[in-house]
Amino acid sequence: TPQRIRDSMHRIRERAAQQGRDPASVAAGLLLFVHVASDRETARRRIVEDLTTRYNQPFEPLVDRYCAFGTAADCAATIGGFLEVGVSNLVLKFTCTPAEQLDQQAAFAERVLPLIRRP
Repeated sequence: TPQRIRDSMHRIRERAAQQGRDPASVAAGLLLFVHVASDRETARRRIVEDLTTRYNQPFEPLVDRYCAFGTAADCAATIGGFLEVGVSNLVLKFTCTPAEQLDQQAAFAERVLPLIRRP
């Protein structure tokens, strides 16, 4: 969660300072599973299906904590929460079939990215 990243980065930067390292040189990164759809429930269902198959375990209880999904605004809101706490390296994994990969990337680029892009 954003709060967990904030707390962890605070501890990591304190430790860096104790060791004589510039705390500002420590960057926060995150791998985030993403699925853009016309509604939140459709995206949630798709992301649960994909991750449950991929990791061979039930992902239903984890999706809300580890994924950005739903409409462009839903995805942007989730990502924005991580950016606000200082995540500067964001790796996106689109949860979809290989045939849908380019469509998901395009949906993200065209509809989500403009909502999170900083001036």
